[in-house]
Order: sequence, then structure tokens, then C-alpha cells
Amino acid sequence: MQFPDDMLHDSPLVADALQTELTAAGSKAKVYVLADTSYNPLSVDEVAAAHVNADCVVHYGYASLNPVSRTPAMDHFSWFLQPALH
Repeated sequence: MQFPDDMLHDSPLVADALQTELTAAGSKAKVYVLADTSYNPLSVDEVAAAHVNADCVVHYGYASLNPVSRTPAMDHFSWFLQPALH
């Protein structure tokens, strides 16, 4: 999961909820939060994802929607997330 700096405060709650659901479904997948993107917070940070051997990235917040080349990615726009968390 990749969060922009202004949404990073939501990441523990979202990561915990997703990890709980994955575990309950019998998955051994691990959820990581990618933060402090140095290149561009609007784009998927494929380099950081590669450092944890990520199978995919869920990118939260505003997005450039640039295509990715190495890591499958899904964008989750922040205006859907905010009401559920607050």
C-alpha cells in the first residue's frame, strides 16, 4: 500500500484492516505500507515495492495514472476512503 504524506496517518488503520481480512481468508500475504516516496507521490513507487518483493501495490490518494512497468498496481482515490475512516 502506498500513501501520500497527507494520508499517511490513515495507513495503520487501513493496513491492519486489510491484513485482518487477508488472514481470515487464509492468505499468507503480508501488507506493507510504502511511505516517503521521493520520486513523485502521484505515481506508483515501483522501486520501493521491489525492495519488499511486492506482488502488487494499492496506491491511495490522487494519482497520475501513469502506467506501471514492473509491479501490478491499483489506484484507490482518497475521497472514497476518507468518510469510512472518520
